[in-house]
Amino acid sequence: MLEGLDVDAALDRLIELGRAEGALPGVGKPWLRECLDLYSRIVTAVQCYLPRPYGGRVILFRASASLAPGATDLTAGWGLLARIEAHLILDANHIPCSGSRLSTLWWSACGANWAAES
Repeated sequence: MLEGLDVDAALDRLIELGRAEGALPGVGKPWLRECLDLYSRIVTAVQCYLPRPYGGRVILFRASASLAPGATDLTAGWGLLARIEAHLILDANHIPCSGSRLSTLWWSACGANWAAES
């Protein structure tokens, strides 16, 4: 469908196909070009990303629902790059906002960061 076309011709064809299906009302080539350029920059950034060690402390709150079955590493490998204090949140919907361990950890972490920045 788009094979063999240069970028401009492919964008024109996409707009033509989209409009024929009623899927691209009011979308023009400049907007579509911006989307393609943004996508291209994101792909390049992801491909070039290389995690590096961080010398500071990281406090990680991990929802239990986000862990793969049988997973034991709460840091998902990031512990190799930073000093991580990881906390497992068993049921994030039922944690009281004040007086809880989470609240205490949150405010102590924020306070420590603010004190360090002052």
